[in-house]
Amino acid sequence: MLTFIAEMDHVGETIHPPTKPGHQKWTAEEEKELEILFSTNFKNHKCPNTKEIKCAVKLSEKNKGLVHLRKLENIKKSAI
Repeated sequence: MLTFIAEMDHVGETIHPPTKPGHQKWTAEEEKELEILFSTNFKNHKCPNTKEIKCAVKLSEKNKGLVHLRKLENIKKSAI
């Protein structure tokens, strides 16, 4: 009976799930870096494949750029 009373103390409390981070807008520096990394894709109006994106991310990280901080899906959507 005592455990039941102790559990009733928490009945009114609600637990909110953690919220997702909102949309993060691309900065001008990131857009310039995307244009440099995916210049051939922009010229041909083609979406880069996963291998090209991973190579660009490695190159961005090596050159201390900003694109490597984004997810691959977001890079692919922006590089069209």
